[in-house]
Amino acid sequence: MKKTTKSILALSAFTAAAATAYYGMSELTYNAIFNKKNSIVKNGKEVDLINEENKDEYSWLNNSIVYDVFIKSLDGIRLHGLKVINNPNSDKWVLLVHGYGHDHHSVLNQAKAFDEKGFNILLIDNRSFGLSEGKSSTMGWQEHLDILKWVDEIVEEYSDSKIVLFGISMGATAVMLASGTPLPSNVVCSIEDCGYNNLKDMIKYIIKLNTKLPGSLFVCGVNTLVKTRLHYDVNEVDCNRSLANSYIPMMFIHGENDEFVPFDDVFENYYSCDSEKELFTVEDADHALSYKNEEYYPRIFKFIDRYL
Repeated sequence: MKKTTKSILALSAFTAAAATAYYGMSELTYNAIFNKKNSIVKNGKEVDLINEENKDEYSWLNNSIVYDVFIKSLDGIRLHGLKVINNPNSDKWVLLVHGYGHDHHSVLNQAKAFDEKGFNILLIDNRSFGLSEGKSSTMGWQEHLDILKWVDEIVEEYSDSKIVLFGISMGATAVMLASGTPLPSNVVCSIEDCGYNNLKDMIKYIIKLNTKLPGSLFVCGVNTLVKTRLHYDVNEVDCNRSLANSYIPMMFIHGENDEFVPFDDVFENYYSCDSEKELFTVEDADHALSYKNEEYYPRIFKFIDRYL
């Protein structure tokens, strides 16, 4: 065999091996992030079950007036929500959107606090979690469109409602995306707690965090799988663009010790926002744990009261 032929075969074999490795890493990353069976959040549902830390919230829920609600998403997914109506004469509503890997039970602390302030509550299960259908999360894209459907669900039944949108982590990103779209005048303000700024950078960060490899190498491969299977582009999950179009007052919250969603993301989000806004960072708080700070709820309700 000629030397040139051997070189071509060796190069072809190397290229094929590299392509296989690249596809394999892209597939693993896609499954870990988007496929609920391989969640990047470990033990998410388990920590939401009743335990010593959340038993008061479960007691509150079990003694509340609750209704299961189901709607169809724009792409035909059956979505589940739970209405808590302990204040039937109130026109104040909060739509609470949980983070990735969890269900509506993960925001019971926030729900209880809003109930005590006279709000009625809609707790939702994001697609592919809780009692909602779906095999995959879209990390904020379809979820923000689902929020619009849930807002319509409230407004249709309670036309005089004054609605606060409140999201945690991925739910916060979905709320920011939704806030950059036309919303009914019933929505008075939005609150995001530890949401990521854009999905492209989040994918890079997750890859680097878990493999030590440069995540930028694999974003293109992951995005190709997202386009093929989930029918959107990860570049569409971009809070810079949505918040620049927002006219809803926004509050931005982030724990300074957050190691899951980079702390710097809150500044990207805050400075992108073109509406009235407030920033609240919490010293020593880890991801989605800012609510344990004694200033958390006083700051939130002081912000909301401006717009009710």
